[in-house]
Amino acid sequence: MVCYHLDPKNCTKSCKSRGSNLQVHFKNTHETAQAIKGMHIRKSTKYLKDVNLKKQCVSFRWYNGGVAAMTSIMTTSIMTSIMTSIMTSIMMTSIMTSIMTSIMTSIMTSIMTSIMTFLCDVSTS
Repeated sequence: MVCYHLDPKNCTKSCKSRGSNLQVHFKNTHETAQAIKGMHIRKSTKYLKDVNLKKQCVSFRWYNGGVAAMTSIMTTSIMTSIMTSIMTSIMMTSIMTSIMTSIMTSIMTSIMTSIMTFLCDVSTS
């Protein structure tokens, strides 16, 4: 039987799960569970579908020895900070209108998607 160390405060909004005799690797399962822990159900479902379609990578934070996808984690955080600084500088100019902001956001999103696709392809090969 599974022993839980903490009972949920609201049983209607939480769940417990257990699997036996599953053909999965412990480390991969642990990292996937840590990646979606605390996410909203819709966001976690979208994230896992994107991982399945190789649009996003699961970050190996604990068991990361010899994992090739570790570079994509660092690149993701670097690209996020670059995108944030670019968007901040764009927002600071008083000339930008809401139309230009939406255009720049869509351009930056497409650039980020293509970079992440490239990094996932490079890390898997």
